[in-house]
Order: sequence, then C-alpha cells, then structure tokens
Amino acid sequence: GVLARAACLILMIVALGSSTFAGGIIYVDSLRTTSAPADGDSFATSYLTLPDGLSDVRLTAFGGSTHDQVWMARGVYTPELSLGFPEASTFRIPSGISVYGGFDPSSSPTDIEDRIDNDKRRTYLIGQVTASTGSVSVWHVVTPQPSVTTNPITLDGFTIRGGKAVGTNPGTDDGAGIYAVDTYLVLNRLFIESNEANGDGGGLYFGSPDDISDPFISIYDCEFTGNSAGGKGGGAFLANSFWDENLGTQNPRESHIFNTVFSRNLAGANPNSAAVNGGGALFVGARRTGTQLTVCNSLFTENLVRGRGAAIYAHDNAHQNSMKVTHCTFSKNIVITQPVVGGVLQPGSVLEADGNGLIFNCIFFGNSYGQGLQGSPGQSNPSDYAVVAPAGSGGFIGWHVGFSNVENSHDAIPTGGPIPYPGNGNINRTDVDFSGTYDFTLEATSPCLDMGTTNLSLPSLNVGLPGDFPDVDNDGDYTETIWYAFDINNSRVTDLPGVGGCVNPNGSTCAENDMGCYERQ
Repeated sequence: GVLARAACLILMIVALGSSTFAGGIIYVDSLRTTSAPADGDSFATSYLTLPDGLSDVRLTAFGGSTHDQVWMARGVYTPELSLGFPEASTFRIPSGISVYGGFDPSSSPTDIEDRIDNDKRRTYLIGQVTASTGSVSVWHVVTPQPSVTTNPITLDGFTIRGGKAVGTNPGTDDGAGIYAVDTYLVLNRLFIESNEANGDGGGLYFGSPDDISDPFISIYDCEFTGNSAGGKGGGAFLANSFWDENLGTQNPRESHIFNTVFSRNLAGANPNSAAVNGGGALFVGARRTGTQLTVCNSLFTENLVRGRGAAIYAHDNAHQNSMKVTHCTFSKNIVITQPVVGGVLQPGSVLEADGNGLIFNCIFFGNSYGQGLQGSPGQSNPSDYAVVAPAGSGGFIGWHVGFSNVENSHDAIPTGGPIPYPGNGNINRTDVDFSGTYDFTLEATSPCLDMGTTNLSLPSLNVGLPGDFPDVDNDGDYTETIWYAFDINNSRVTDLPGVGGCVNPNGSTCAENDMGCYERQ
C-alpha cells in the first residue's frame, strides 16, 4: 500500500546517505572500434551500449560511488532486451543521474559544453529491440526511476524516437517516449519525436499516480514533434507537476516549460473518446491545489486534436490549476473534431482551460477549429471559442488574458472592426506579419512588436518576466528575471523606435517587448 511504499522510500534514502555523488563520469560510445577493455572510465575504454553504462551506475551508486553522469558519444543506442517481454525493454535511468548525449570522442571533451554544438540530432535513443520474432517496438523508450534523492534526473542532448505504448496493463499504454512517475526530472535539448501511445502522453508521460510525492519537471530547449496519443497529451501529458517547497535553492521551485517547440503532435487518435481527449501538444492536469506550471518563450504549431485544446488542454476536475502561459506563439493548430457530450457538440479551441491562471504576451494566429462549431447555450459569439475557451460550464473563471493578439476572438462587426479578447492590452489583428510560412519571427511591420508587458500586476498574480528556472547562464540563481527570448541570443526587452507603445492598467508605459516567442532586435 501507500504506507509500505513510503517506508521503502525512506529506507532507500537512509541507505544512500546524502545521495549526492561527487561527479564521476561513465563513458559510452556505440561506435568505438578499439579493442581496449570496456570499463567506462574514458571514451577510449567506453562501454559500447548505454544499458551497460547505466548498469554500472546502478551497481556503484548504492555502494557510494562517485559516478553521477553518463556521457554518450554520437551514435544510435537501443535498450537491452527484456527476456520474455521484449516490449518492456527500456532505458532505466537511476535516480539523481544525468545523461548527456552528443559528444565527439575525437575532440577529447572535458566539459558538457564541449559537445558538437549541443546538437540533439547526433545521438539517438531508439525504441526498437531485436527479439526472436524480429524487431519489436518497446512500450517506453526511457523510464526515469522514482526519486530517492532531491537531485533530479537530467536528460540532455539527444533524440528519443520510436516508442510504441500499446500494452493492456496500467501504464503500458502511456508515455511511449518517456514514462516518468514520482521523480524529479530535467529535460534539456531533447528531440522527442515519432512516439505513439494508445493512452496518454505520446512523447512524455509525467506525474504521480498517488499522493506520496510531489514531482517537478523542467523542460528547456526541447522539441516534441510527430508524437501521438489515443487520449490526452499528444506531445506531453503532465499531471501532479507540483511546486516543491522542500527543495531549497538548489533546484527550480516550480515546474516549467521554456523555449520549447511542440509541432505536429496529435491527441485523440482514438476517435471513440473525443469527449475526454485533449491537448494536441500538451495536457496539464493536477490532483491537488498549489500546482505551479509556467510555459514561456515556446512555439505551438500544427498540432491536432480530436477533442479539446489543439495546443493545450489544462484541466483539473478536482482542484484549480495555477498556470502561466507567457510569450508563446500559437499558429496552425487544428481541432479536427469537437467532443460530443450528451448528444451536444461542445466547443473546440486552441487553448482550453479551467481553474485559474494567466495568458499574457502571446500570439494566437491562423488556428482552425474544424467544422460545425457551436457555442454553449446562451453564448452569443460562438467564435469566441476558436482560440481560448473555458473547459466546463463555469466559464473562463479565474483566468486572465492580456497583452496578447487573439485573432478572431469575437465576431467582427462591420462598422467597428474586430473586438479584442476581453482583458488589458489585447488586440485582434489578422496582419500579424510572420516572416514566413514556417518562420514565426516578426516582420518590422507587425502590430505585435513592442506590445507586450513585463511589469503588470494583478491581485495575487504577478505577470512579470518569470525567473530563470532553467538556469541558462549556469550561475545557480533560479530567481533572477529571465530576459531572453526563444532565441537566447536575443534580449527579451528590446525597444524598437516608433512602434508599439502599450500602456499598463495603472497608466505606466510597458517595458518594451514583443508578443509571441520571438523578439525582434
């Protein structure tokens, strides 16, 4: 039961002592051709498979080893075959371990920054194993293990591809790319693509199935592309991603997604359950109050859903969400089919949410909500649901939308033009002027330039630029303000002469920054 499981967790923590390793490295290179014995102490004597490297970590970590990192050379890696159940083969990542990919052994790297331009396309973790019956797709490519330390598991610098979670037992149909439960998890510079789950979380399933732990997740500079889920979260499914008040200053204080792309993901691949499906790119849910999730500087494009929320579906049927979506761009997302509840066609949208939260400094443009859209009873403007819609009959209670371009947020009126979505600083423009069909930077003529805000405050809500939770500058300070855009070489606050000029509700001039994930310099 829960108590027994918690007792086991306490015993494991006691056995590990501080659970903080001294920083030793295990080396893995699938392309090594030298005949030197494999001990993992250098690239010259590296292990040839990642499972061998992870086994070394498992064998030594509980004995007080100094190993806490695995460095992978460029190449292709597959899980170790699970005898009897090849579909259960997976890369099991021990608690508190960091796995880095993309190294070129010939360059004699001595630091994680010595990787090949941090190119996540040079190292591949593939969800295929060879069994006696031939090639078999695994249920989960990567399975981070439950945390027994406050040090997070870090996955950094590689591609995760080809998982197929189609099992019939609980959990075996979720999280085809990554399946993470009860853990602290940091995902940096990953490409998570072409993973398929019959249940939830095609690319990533993250959360806690019960109430014994408060996991957090950090996602930075990742790409979720071409993943699908039969239910919720085509790209990623996040549940119980909590603010952990016991982590002190050594780790981020809230779950967050920064500088990440979600493209061409599908939720609701099972058309028979559209009423409960949602989140073509991302599903966010929680079971307790106090949930914190910030989504910043991120792009959502060409995601699909049969259900609710082509890009994001934030839903909590027990408690309120607390979520911030700021400086994000939503374009070309499509609701294929709206859910039918009680014989009534329900609204579909690009971002659908209940609970409470913030949507600020964003661009919603060029999205589609399918055919036959109907509003809720008494809804005078059904097209309100095209972009941002409430999930449930209570309306968009507790959510604040501001300083965003929300295209077609209301029916256009012939004499007065389009009406902006309710909220401070919102505009409703169809001439956003992206630089290209798939280039979402803004042209010099865009009405979204210098129309964002960084210092607006609402009762009990702070809309300012978020803290540097990913610690991009590696200074250990997670509370400093984040001042970079999607392209981290570009400052988020850049005043372009002669454009913009938004005003905060208190009459002050906004700090000059653009709507959307990019910042024109």
